[in-house]
Amino acid sequence: MAELVAQDIHVRYGKNDVLKGVSARFGDGEIVALLGRSGSGKSTLLRAIAGLETPVSGRITVADRVLFDSEAKVNLPPEARELGLVFQSYALWPHKTVAANVAYPLKLRKRPAAEIDQAVSEVLAGVGLEAYAARYPSELSGGQQQRVALARALVYSPPLILLDEPLSNLDAKLREEARLFIREVIKTRKLTAVFVTHDQVEAMAIADRIMLLDQGRIVQQGAPEALYSQPESLFVADFMGVNNRVEGKIVARGEGLVQIAVGDQRLWGVDKTDGRSDAGTGLVRVEQVGVGEGQGDNHIQAALETSLYLGGRWEHVFRAPGGARVRAETQRPLAPAAYALHVPREHLWVF
Repeated sequence: MAELVAQDIHVRYGKNDVLKGVSARFGDGEIVALLGRSGSGKSTLLRAIAGLETPVSGRITVADRVLFDSEAKVNLPPEARELGLVFQSYALWPHKTVAANVAYPLKLRKRPAAEIDQAVSEVLAGVGLEAYAARYPSELSGGQQQRVALARALVYSPPLILLDEPLSNLDAKLREEARLFIREVIKTRKLTAVFVTHDQVEAMAIADRIMLLDQGRIVQQGAPEALYSQPESLFVADFMGVNNRVEGKIVARGEGLVQIAVGDQRLWGVDKTDGRSDAGTGLVRVEQVGVGEGQGDNHIQAALETSLYLGGRWEHVFRAPGGARVRAETQRPLAPAAYALHVPREHLWVF
């Protein structure tokens, strides 16, 4: 069992509270993404788990081992926590071969040479680099260096692996490939993993569960599809996905729905206003907006302003009377004209 539990973690830099009482449970064999904007506290939480930051209060345990407990005055140093770490900068020894880089954690632990050779061989095969053992980091691509860093973190079979922005140094194509690879490696080895990212697509692709942080607190957590399709606040809804956001006055309510006025046009959406009766903010994912002509239920009239070809699809920007901008996607180009944009009421959240 490698269940990780963080209880009421507070971290402070000077007078600045970075983590404000974060409590979280990471299940055995679960991949959890810490997601959020820069400064939200996600990397600080990971570093506190790793022992690279010292909380002012709280408790951290892995299985039955206490890593940190402010009341009991327990604070194991990073090397005693026996956790696998992969950072944004891969920190490979440039003068050591791939095999020597990977073997380093085992040599620090004074493992027998035969055991080291076997473990290095197995882990390099697991990350697809068995043929690169004798090469140096400068002879590898960025994606291969990232795999070496992952192999080094896995070679001594840690109960938990921590990854801090591990894909940020890769180009777009390599990132797509690495997402699948990292998830496969972690799941194959049945590890518990915590990784930090600001990229929502990366978090949704790799993680079993996402914890979204803002200003030192967890604002929502759950399966990727739950955060995407069932946001509990405007912040969560706006952070996840690519969205249209419209401001309007609330003019009607009924059966869990609320109607907002956008200029002289009206749209019904799911009521998330907590009973407020003034202005509201409507939010709908770009992919949920339909493009047609004429009028119909929950349509907004708008003129095509510009189009972008994104490879396999077009994204269009429309301008509605009153100045509201609405984006929508189609599989075909559109001619300049006025269009009726369909906003499904079940996909328009009004906060």
